[in-house]
Amino acid sequence: TNPIEVIRPLMLILGTVTTIEVFSGFSVDGIPDYRLLLWFGLAIIIDLLTGIGKAIALKQQRTSEGYRKTVIKFIQYGGAMVIAIIISSVATQQNINVAPYTTFLGNTLVVWFIYIELTSMCENLIAIDPKSKTVKFIIRPLYKLLTVQLTEKSSVEDLVEKDKGLK
Repeated sequence: TNPIEVIRPLMLILGTVTTIEVFSGFSVDGIPDYRLLLWFGLAIIIDLLTGIGKAIALKQQRTSEGYRKTVIKFIQYGGAMVIAIIISSVATQQNINVAPYTTFLGNTLVVWFIYIELTSMCENLIAIDPKSKTVKFIIRPLYKLLTVQLTEKSSVEDLVEKDKGLK
């Protein structure tokens, strides 16, 4: 899958909203910072690549279903951002002072999406090579921090064992 194809729906949505704002004079509030959006796009691409790596490592067949999940995820994330933008724009048009909160809301949504993708990347990397030193000293501690796990055995290890048919 071409990485540009993966981020195209989100860029199309944001481009449309910006164009409407510029040409109609309709103010659109709450658009997330473009740098966060770039990091978000990169996170989705890396998650896709680590997901492919996981499928290869676990000898699972790669099908269009897995790729569709990435596109669906992008549409869901984009939809959530558009809803937040619409709510904040309508509130602004109704003279409800939400301006201080709208950009914060948009940025918070994107940071949350990046967090989800980072967690998924960690799961994929642990599944690819659970015994590697990188996983042992960097990825697994990061994953446990992200998922606030205080137990010795992480749930991702259970998932790997289940994927391999060991459980």
